[in-house]
Formats: sequence, C-alpha cells, structure tokens
Amino acid sequence: MGAVSKFDLNPAVECLAVELAKTIGLDIPGVDLLFDGDNYQLCEVNYVPGFESFETAIGIKVPLEIYHYVQVQLDGVQSKT
Repeated sequence: MGAVSKFDLNPAVECLAVELAKTIGLDIPGVDLLFDGDNYQLCEVNYVPGFESFETAIGIKVPLEIYHYVQVQLDGVQSKT
C-alpha cells in the first residue's frame, strides 16, 4: 500500500503535471506519481481526484484553493466582456 507525503515541487515535476493536465484537457486533475528515491514515474491522472490525503499531507484546504482558482478564471472572463 502506498503513502502520501509532502513533496517539495521541482520544475520538472511541475512541468510534467501541468502538461499532463493540458494534454487531457483538465483544469484540476489529480496527478499521482510514484517515487523511488530521486526517481519517479507517472501512476495515473484522475479527472475526479480525491483530496483528503493530499490535504493532510500538505495542510491546505483544496476546495478553498479551487474556489480561488475559479474566481480568478471568472474575473478574467468578466474583464473581457
């Protein structure tokens, strides 16, 4: 069984996650990576990710962050009209 733990994001992992999200057309995916020391590989990309373990590992409220993201997106749409 796997475990969830905090990971200090580096540019390579961030780029991988962002490009995967763009490729499959998702704004808020769950990108699961498997780590083995300094190496990692993609496990899966979820279009309906679960956040409970993620929230516990990093100490943020994911729904609140999604709300802020949506507000920024809506503000951008409204400013264009």
